[in-house]
Amino acid sequence: HPTVEGAQWAHNEPVKLADWADRANHQTAVFGKSLIAAYYGEAPRRAYFEGCSNGGRDALTLVQKRPCDFDAIISGAPAADWTGLMSSFVLNRKTMEAFGASGQQAKFKIVNDAIMAKCDMADGVKDGVLEHPIACKFDPSEVQCKAGETSNCLSKAEADALRTIYQGHPLADGRKVFAGFPPGAEADAGGWRDSSKGGTGQMGIDYFRWMVYGDANWNPDQFKLDSDYAAAVERTGSIINANNPDITAFTRKGGKLLMWHGWNDQLIAAGGTLDYYDAVKSKLGAGADQSVRLFMAPGVNHCFGGAGPSFWDKLGELDRWVETNTPPSRIIATKYESDLFKLIGMPTKALRTRPLCAWPQVARYNGSGSTDDAGNFTCALPAAAP
Repeated sequence: HPTVEGAQWAHNEPVKLADWADRANHQTAVFGKSLIAAYYGEAPRRAYFEGCSNGGRDALTLVQKRPCDFDAIISGAPAADWTGLMSSFVLNRKTMEAFGASGQQAKFKIVNDAIMAKCDMADGVKDGVLEHPIACKFDPSEVQCKAGETSNCLSKAEADALRTIYQGHPLADGRKVFAGFPPGAEADAGGWRDSSKGGTGQMGIDYFRWMVYGDANWNPDQFKLDSDYAAAVERTGSIINANNPDITAFTRKGGKLLMWHGWNDQLIAAGGTLDYYDAVKSKLGAGADQSVRLFMAPGVNHCFGGAGPSFWDKLGELDRWVETNTPPSRIIATKYESDLFKLIGMPTKALRTRPLCAWPQVARYNGSGSTDDAGNFTCALPAAAP
């Protein structure tokens, strides 16, 4: 379909929806292998897939539904539970309206400063990056205005809204429709912070308007979580969602799944990936670590960027795992002066390196040497929460 803003292309187009959700990547893999075999006279020895965001969902769809297409797969910041994610987008849009149209940046800086003052040193380094954000026990009431205060603090409505963003939106039975956002990314523009202005909020609206209801007049102000979420799951869940933890068909044939997520992801809450990873490990049981590994990237935004190092040799790590049958436990990531320049292949200066540790381990400073050198950090289980 033509490149357009919005999801109107999916209206009454079940074939196009299926192509976008799953089939296109499968057909490309089948055709690509056939083309290689025809040209070179032999089939490719290895087939790898890498994707982030919706591409991360694509990756998990291949693992779950097309286990024979690829030998090993990288899934970054996956939009795996699509129905839950889009529901949270619609809800976050409404929630963030509590901050109004002005003053958001100053308010979020107040919150972020308080969080960093409380938790930044937990990994031994004061650098504006939380190594293990879910261990930071911060509540918005800590910066809520006290009697007589009107500035440099949050109103009760703002504190309540932020608490909802952190905790996630519950269904009537208490289950969260999607994970809440961890603390630490409040100063980063975009995503949940600006959802009331459009962005992810509009993406959620378009999903329900065109993919779920096929109604140009669907009004997000009438959104009811339990009923609308249930409709989304019923009508599109089996087509789009990639949150089935049963990946045994993929792992039995020797498939390797390398997952990663930036802690400061402003679009897809990192907790959703943690939840899925835990479900996969529970399903696979003993030996899961030989087939599935998760790496959390502190300070990293959606797929790249942010205060933390976000660039590492993903395909190289995956290939070493496949060729040696030794899963990675420590990966060196680099932070650049311009992450955008690095992404598009332009020259830019490397500022620091840090290890990314196989979850649930985190990186801790050894206490000596440059904090910009990954060699001075050790992977270990996280310390007690501050």
